[in-house]
Amino acid sequence: MNQLEFYKTVLHKVSFDAVLFKKEYVKALCDLSASDKLKLMCWCNKEFPASVLIQDA
Repeated sequence: MNQLEFYKTVLHKVSFDAVLFKKEYVKALCDLSASDKLKLMCWCNKEFPASVLIQDA
């Protein structure tokens, strides 16, 4: 499993909690390459409602 797939799995598992989701999302963006960051952002926009993505932590 590559890093991008790992972070997708993690984000899916923590999506029940907006604060935890944001923490893991930021961690993923710091750790991934530029191309994988774009892929993750696109995936998140398709996979999760905007309310999860824009919550204040």
